[in-house]
Amino acid sequence: MREGTHPEYEERLQQLIDKREQTLEKARLYRDYRLECVEKMFDAEQRQVEEDYLAEKQGLKEQMLADMDERRKKLKEDFESFDITSDAAMDGNQRYHPQRKLRARQKEDTEVKVKKTKVTVRPSVSARLLESEINDDLAEIGKVSPIRKLVPSHHKKK
Repeated sequence: MREGTHPEYEERLQQLIDKREQTLEKARLYRDYRLECVEKMFDAEQRQVEEDYLAEKQGLKEQMLADMDERRKKLKEDFESFDITSDAAMDGNQRYHPQRKLRARQKEDTEVKVKKTKVTVRPSVSARLLESEINDDLAEIGKVSPIRKLVPSHHKKK
């Protein structure tokens, strides 16, 4: 037995080696699975952020174009309402002060309103957990973080 050649010893040693290999393989598979899940969640969140960015960018572009069109209309109305031909052009002694014409205000119900897409934040986990998985997670959290005992509020310091 001291030489390590006893048949029962060798058999038990081989069983322990096999069990160790199985445990290591399970751990590798679990690690690979978790890594794949995290990568998939990351890719999904990255796609969502990209979509939100493009939607916001498009909304801002539409808003800017609508603002520019409104400014063009106002400038055109101002230009058209400015009266160039007057008596002042014929009479050099008199200065002409044109009367300002007010722009016609548009009714609020006829204004072109740009739809702004609302950005919704989606939860990063789309799968539902089983009750047993939740309990396992809570048990793991309890092992890692110490649970603080709550002091009843009726205790007063003396």
